[in-house]
Amino acid sequence: MRIAHVISDTNIGGAGRYLLALLPGAPLFGWEPIVYVPEGALAEAVRATGLAQVVPLPEGERSFSIPLWRWLQSNLRDADVVHTHASLAARLVAKQRGYPVVLTRHTIGPDLPPGGLKPWRRALHRFVASAFGDAIIAVSEACRQRLLQEGVPAEQIRVIYHGIDVQPFLTARGNSWRQKLGLSAEEPVILTVARLTPVKGLQHALAAASLLQEQQVPFTWLFVGGGPLLSELRDKAQALGLGEQVRWLGFQSDVAGLLAAADVFVLPSLQEALGLALLEAMAAELPIVASHVGGIPELIRSGEQGLLVPPGDSGALAAAIRALLTDRQRAAQLGAAGRERVLAQFTVQKMWQQTDAVYRQIKDRRRWRK
Repeated sequence: MRIAHVISDTNIGGAGRYLLALLPGAPLFGWEPIVYVPEGALAEAVRATGLAQVVPLPEGERSFSIPLWRWLQSNLRDADVVHTHASLAARLVAKQRGYPVVLTRHTIGPDLPPGGLKPWRRALHRFVASAFGDAIIAVSEACRQRLLQEGVPAEQIRVIYHGIDVQPFLTARGNSWRQKLGLSAEEPVILTVARLTPVKGLQHALAAASLLQEQQVPFTWLFVGGGPLLSELRDKAQALGLGEQVRWLGFQSDVAGLLAAADVFVLPSLQEALGLALLEAMAAELPIVASHVGGIPELIRSGEQGLLVPPGDSGALAAAIRALLTDRQRAAQLGAAGRERVLAQFTVQKMWQQTDAVYRQIKDRRRWRK
């Protein structure tokens, strides 16, 4: 099957990591992928896999524009399925050509107004979903529920959880990272891997760090990832007097090694469709502290694989972290249960199988061939 992926991201965010996790399934399932993506870190990462041809898009970070639509009309190649990642322009052109379209919804989206969307808005969403797509993959049940609230027909939605390749997280060792960072084997290490954006709630993580410092709880908190809030968060950490107890490591490719070097993983998101970073931390057998939002409770049952706290509650966040740092036996039990859950339900192989089933279900809806 010729699968055309269209994604507008330049950097490697959640949608990009989803695509990179999906591509290794191509040889096993007979997919012939071609990826339309703007030049940037994601395009480079796709090329590095050697699994797909890359066609540079003329615009990045845009779902639709007239120039992009026109470019795709001239450059979108023959495909059995067009798999889009929020690209409305690609969906329009694909349906003009008669190609079946699947869209993956990677986020929940902004909060709905009180009382939900107006009837005309729901009708518009329903029309767009029906007229310009054949299937929508939701990355969590929470994501599916949001699509239903927006008016998307239930029969179009398939929940396929993001899967991960667990092997790197089963074998990684953290000694080299601790040595590189000057941390002893006994130093309690908290880790957060996230894009530095408002929705990740990292200002509440810093407030929790300040509370832990006041309570004289020893820790070093590592933040991995880049984003627009880096300077603001650094300034806040300095204003709180956190000093070397908080470190900003930027983008790192060896996430598995960093996870192996940590004792607790924290994700204080204000909204999260699923949480790929959480899956990786669970595979690394780390106990989790995270917000009870979006799809996170579908991964983690509070008290079983980690501890969930209300979003934006720095006090609860600090208390949960302290509980895991001071009770290592309980933390180890939660971490082991998290790994077991990932191995049972969230492997990349399961994601490939379910995605292939969607492709094969819709590919016969193609209206004509060139």
